[in-house]
Amino acid sequence: MKEIISRLEVLNGTKLKYDTQENGNHLICYLKDVFLNKFPDKIFLGDYLHCVFRPLNMEEINYLKSEVNKEFSEDYIDLLKISNGLNIFSNMIVLFGLGKVKNGSVYEYSRDQNLKSPFDIVDINLMNKDTEKLFIGKLDEDYIYQHKNNGNRVYIASQTGDFLGEWSNISTFLDEKIQLISPNFDSNGVVKNPKIIGKYIFNKVGGI
Repeated sequence: MKEIISRLEVLNGTKLKYDTQENGNHLICYLKDVFLNKFPDKIFLGDYLHCVFRPLNMEEINYLKSEVNKEFSEDYIDLLKISNGLNIFSNMIVLFGLGKVKNGSVYEYSRDQNLKSPFDIVDINLMNKDTEKLFIGKLDEDYIYQHKNNGNRVYIASQTGDFLGEWSNISTFLDEKIQLISPNFDSNGVVKNPKIIGKYIFNKVGGI
């Protein structure tokens, strides 16, 4: 998984520039305001193409597990040890993580608005009463989840619950989607053709 995430630093053969925040967040390919102005209605665009967050330690992972009160797969734990969730391709693919930071003996949302944080895994799982599904992210508007009885397997479902695809693990899912999405961006992180990007990126049926 670490090797797959490291590939985000290269887009179509071009090494992307990145910034590292004081907490260890790795922010890849800064997108200037013109990017947002160019495609205001097409897709949600963040200010960086990719956000690879600082790794979590086991104390933080155990805190997350106790808050969510659902089983975490070994694969998801391995992800958190590498990156506390992911936001990639301007939030087209999001993997949830710990959205809070430890302040003394309590966890709270950071007051430093300059430090990037992942989308938090806790609230969405507390709202969903299905104790057998751990919701770990989103692909566009659809949910990425794992099932407590199926180990590291990854599933996609629509907001209405329709099954859309299955993969053997998080790495396989990320590898497929990165390969599928990357050619649709130029070396500056700009979508080449926003009119067709949905067709190629969000064809979610499939997997391994």
